[in-house]
Amino acid sequence: MRPQASPSPWGWIALAVAAAAAGVVDDESLAQRAAPAMAAQELAALDRTAGLRDDAGAIVSARPVGVALAVAGPAWAESVAQASVADDAAYDAGAGPHRLAAAFEVLPGAAVVSMQLERRGWTVRAPEPTRRRLRPWLALLPALVALAAWLRGLAPALAVIGAGIAAQLSAALWPWPQPLPPVALREAYASSPALEPLLRAAGGLGELGRALGWGVVVLGVVLAWFDQRRSAQRSSRALVWGVAAVFAAVAWLEAAVRVSTLAWATTAPGVIGLLAIAAVVWLARRGRGVAQGSA
Repeated sequence: MRPQASPSPWGWIALAVAAAAAGVVDDESLAQRAAPAMAAQELAALDRTAGLRDDAGAIVSARPVGVALAVAGPAWAESVAQASVADDAAYDAGAGPHRLAAAFEVLPGAAVVSMQLERRGWTVRAPEPTRRRLRPWLALLPALVALAAWLRGLAPALAVIGAGIAAQLSAALWPWPQPLPPVALREAYASSPALEPLLRAAGGLGELGRALGWGVVVLGVVLAWFDQRRSAQRSSRALVWGVAAVFAAVAWLEAAVRVSTLAWATTAPGVIGLLAIAAVVWLARRGRGVAQGSA
């Protein structure tokens, strides 16, 4: 029987530090860090709605649209909007003759970016403003609970699967602040920062491209099955759990993006929290290695 080391007290302390770091960042700081990606997503949606780009993202207009930029929101909003417009080749920011209005709003637990193009006497905007939850702990707490369960002896695959499922449920069920209306689950995934580019790319592939994509996925599963068959040490159950854990890890990451966990990771508490999580894993692996060596 393989020896099992007791979790180090320092590991539990590091886990508590990571949990504390998950909830100490204010909404304004998170919104400021999430705003560049939100502005880029909102501007891309506006480009497609205004007919400046096609569904694949290619520029349709013969030359850039000259716009004067008007920004409403926090002090940092103008620089974010200017950078997003400067990075978009569909526009020529300056004196106009058209107007691009951008509004940034920070609510308790959420941020919203909306843009509209006022051109030739008419106004066009994206179907829905870009919104993002500012609740990184909705993904972090499931991950930390899974990490604690792993420290107590739970199989790694089960811990990852539990974290992925819990993060998805948290991101889907946690209510939006007023006055934002709830979002249907399908719309939430369609506008997900992690999934939206993939879904749009898949939509532009056509029927043949999608069939080839599914073929690659099926081929990967078949090759993994044959690899497992050649290995006497690995069981079919281990393969299934391994594949499920990979999908759960991807699901956790997708939920983490939707609740601004990546933005949290760029803050000082986020860096401290990530270092604490790394310390937990290192201490646990070190303790188990010592226990195995002494057996």
